[in-house]
Amino acid sequence: MAATLRARKAPSRGAAAAIGALMLLCCLALAGWRGAHSRRGSDQGGAAAAGDGALLLAVDTAYTKRRERAVSVVCLGDTHGRHEEISVPDADILVYTGDAVDPHDDTKVRDQLRGFNAWLGTLKHKHKIFVAGNHDAERDIHLEDLRAILTNAVYLQDEMLEVNVAGSADPVRIYGSPWQPQWDGFETFRPAGSALANTFAAIPARGLDILATHSPPRGYFDTDPDGNPIGSKDLLLAAERVSPALHCFGHVHAGRTADMMASQKHNAEPITYVNGAICNDDLEAVWDPVRILL
Repeated sequence: MAATLRARKAPSRGAAAAIGALMLLCCLALAGWRGAHSRRGSDQGGAAAAGDGALLLAVDTAYTKRRERAVSVVCLGDTHGRHEEISVPDADILVYTGDAVDPHDDTKVRDQLRGFNAWLGTLKHKHKIFVAGNHDAERDIHLEDLRAILTNAVYLQDEMLEVNVAGSADPVRIYGSPWQPQWDGFETFRPAGSALANTFAAIPARGLDILATHSPPRGYFDTDPDGNPIGSKDLLLAAERVSPALHCFGHVHAGRTADMMASQKHNAEPITYVNGAICNDDLEAVWDPVRILL
């Protein structure tokens, strides 16, 4: 059946001018947003000043309205010994998604982690969460050692934590898991398939606010330097099943871009995915932490 086209009345000159002005404002706003999320370092003349961490972003207005007040979360990871070079914005909750250790540094991993833990102790965030990366458990350190070393954060390994934030009647529920299928030879490696799927099946399906993993899920900020997606399919299925408000990760440095977060709805619930990796593949601290609102 042929389609019927209907002519629409052209807008008046005044309306056209208003539309043009609105489009200009939108373009300027977009340019400012991208500028705020561009690379640090050589692109911005050195490390970001205090308070210059990523723009405060709302995860989802519908989700935020379910709380008495918004809860702020700062996501970061993959500092690889460069933690002293970055400025971490204030937030109710800090979530670190692994790889505090510099694999090219001959210093013992234990000593590197002790230095990182001392730095964590200087941060004023009331709630600090740490999930291990593959480089945090190698050489002289095993996963079982991390809890005793990282005394200035709560170490999560396939565990749920509830934290109470002042002004919010409901606790924030956080689940952390370190496993990654991308690179074997590490204690955190688990091959894709049934073993990894069974591990992620333990993630609670109801009421999860934040999912913190080292690995990215497939399809979200997970591209290697050649542009190939290498995130975990098993993790993506788990995230879609549990529908957290926020999924923080890192691990794949090349997957971090200026557009570091994306929202997608699953089962009518919005999930915001964030790659908080600080370093690039040369282990240079080129990105800022990501600060968002729940």
